[in-house]
Amino acid sequence: MWLVNQFSFVLAATMGFIVVALVAWRWRRPSRLIRIALPVLYLITVLLLGGLFRYPDSGIESVEEADARLTNGQPTFLMFYSNY
Repeated sequence: MWLVNQFSFVLAATMGFIVVALVAWRWRRPSRLIRIALPVLYLITVLLLGGLFRYPDSGIESVEEADARLTNGQPTFLMFYSNY
C-alpha cells in the first residue's frame, strides 16, 4: 500500500489539525481566545488551500457533448484526476 494516495490531503489535514489543537490546548497559560483561534485559523487555511488547488470543472455538461468532442475527428487528450 502506498503511503501517499488520493486521501493524503485529507489525512494530512486531519493530523495537522490534531497537532495544532493539542499544541493550543497544552500551551502554558494561553488565553481562551488563542486556544480557540489557532485550530479555527488552521481549519480556515486548510479549506482555502483545498479550494484554491482543486482542479477546475470541465466545460462539458452532457454525455452527448462529450461524445461529440471525442468523435469530431481531431486528437483528444483525456486527463483523469482526483480532487483528493
